[in-house]
Amino acid sequence: MESTFLRKRPAWQSFAGRFGRLFGIQFYDLYYCEKPLSQPFEPVIPSLPIQVRLATNKDLSRIINRLGEDTRKVFDYNTSIDSSCYVAVHGDMITGYIWANRQFIDMVGMQVAKLPAGHSFSHNAYVFPEYRHKQIYRYLRQVICSEMYESGFLSIACFVDKANTGPLKVFEREGMKFHNAPVLKLPLIRPIHFCRAFK
Repeated sequence: MESTFLRKRPAWQSFAGRFGRLFGIQFYDLYYCEKPLSQPFEPVIPSLPIQVRLATNKDLSRIINRLGEDTRKVFDYNTSIDSSCYVAVHGDMITGYIWANRQFIDMVGMQVAKLPAGHSFSHNAYVFPEYRHKQIYRYLRQVICSEMYESGFLSIACFVDKANTGPLKVFEREGMKFHNAPVLKLPLIRPIHFCRAFK
């Protein structure tokens, strides 16, 4: 089946985005992707032996040392909203990570909405470049989905930029449901979302 997703963001959107940022206005053209955790996931086997576990403070420090101090600000914020970080480890090397939240729908350090009871949200996923294309991100997601399901959660969701076709194709194959979810951020006020899925 051929994907119906856009391959490239329209030029007018790119121009409008750059122009708006001059005035502190940011527009995010997103999908809100969600999947019931009771539905089976296609098993994922990474091409490296990987262990997934909750990150320790030492793990977070190692990631920050590699990615820079801006990452510390993101991690401090994620911790402040009670997100949990899971790391994928190969030997003694951290190959990637993903954050999960059980209360808020979050995007780039902004609380967009409160999660309905029994629902979870993944965000701020990252795989280090030398470990990409090895199914690590999908395996990370599969592990946290299993953990959320065992903890009694009904679904998991995430935001994906409409121009980011790689993850969208993966989610489409996994049977995730897509909702249009544009988000507008104006100076000094909370983000404004236009998604009926979490009103």
